[in-house]
Amino acid sequence: MRKTVLLPVLIGSIVFVGCISAAQRSQWNARRGEELLEAGKYKRAVRRLEAAERARAGDAKLMFLLGSTYLYLGRYREAAERLEKVIETEPKNYEAWFRLGNACLNMDKFDLAAAAYRMAIEVKPDFLEAVEALAMLYPDGGVTREEALAMWKRAFELETRDEWITRAEHYIEKLKNEGND
Repeated sequence: MRKTVLLPVLIGSIVFVGCISAAQRSQWNARRGEELLEAGKYKRAVRRLEAAERARAGDAKLMFLLGSTYLYLGRYREAAERLEKVIETEPKNYEAWFRLGNACLNMDKFDLAAAAYRMAIEVKPDFLEAVEALAMLYPDGGVTREEALAMWKRAFELETRDEWITRAEHYIEKLKNEGND
């Protein structure tokens, strides 16, 4: 009895899969990949997003999602490659610039990280995360003491959370004192 029930279900599944187009399958993979990314299931998300990308190469949103997923997985070079492609088609995508900065930072490419964070700030001047990330690059590279101080002052103006305001105040004071040594 069980075999007779499973066979029609199996045949129906095969027919259904054959009926959906490659575009529909790609769209489903992209949606499912985004859901998995949001749920923090990065390894599963990357498989879905890579499958979608094979069918929709050049889709900026898909490349952004895939680049973000690679970033979470620690695959920084691949993340940077995808995010750079996003920026080629969407130069005003401040989130892509910011995440590119994060990928570069994790590859110890401090000058490139700083440049990406600056672009994110240029596109969205009140982008607090990029302001703070740029400030944090000092003294590792890519940022002067003066620029770091200016970014911490800017972060202090943008921030609303008490613990982060205290953090900004600490760094501002530290950088001011460093100049007096």
